[in-house]
Amino acid sequence: MHIQEEGLLMEQCTQKHLNLMKDLENGADVMGLSDALLCRELEKTGHIMITKRQGVYLPKERLPYFGAILTAHGRKTLKETL
Repeated sequence: MHIQEEGLLMEQCTQKHLNLMKDLENGADVMGLSDALLCRELEKTGHIMITKRQGVYLPKERLPYFGAILTAHGRKTLKETL
């Protein structure tokens, strides 16, 4: 039995998704496009929450796409997966 959660089946959760979830456990800024796209997939399942940027950046620095942090649901899934 597969439970679909807004597009991404947890059985389809790749190692990339899990690695990103580990990185976002305590919150972080998302700098890369590929990570940003993975975050949007995980956001639909409730595993992460998109937040405002975490850090302070100088005007000439490259800005992150957004900040993200693992939710309680994401922590539970990550614990069960590992």
